[in-house]
Amino acid sequence: MIYKKENELGYIGIKEKVFEKIIVECAKKYKDNISIIDHTFIPKKIMMKIRKKPKKAGIEISHNENGIDIRIYIVLKKRINISLITDSLIKEVYDRILYTLKFEPKSVAVIVTEIEKN
Repeated sequence: MIYKKENELGYIGIKEKVFEKIIVECAKKYKDNISIIDHTFIPKKIMMKIRKKPKKAGIEISHNENGIDIRIYIVLKKRINISLITDSLIKEVYDRILYTLKFEPKSVAVIVTEIEKN
């Protein structure tokens, strides 16, 4: 469980996969411009040999007493306005988590690791 909270009725727990699913759904809107990548820089061919279905390694989710921090590592596929795409993705992820899970993440960050040439 990445998020666990106790109330008078018991515990509420949310797994990391729930956050990953929300983030991936938000990123689909930008599929022509970005891709979420493995920030550990393991080449894709080697990653596919290690595991048949790659994990969402380009997404880091951490939880502490202050809240949930989310980092999304992306590659931009085309020449576009970097701040426009990153700000939009941050807002969309933040709003979708707030709407779906009814709590605010402490922070959402998008890190551009590479810009592909056309």
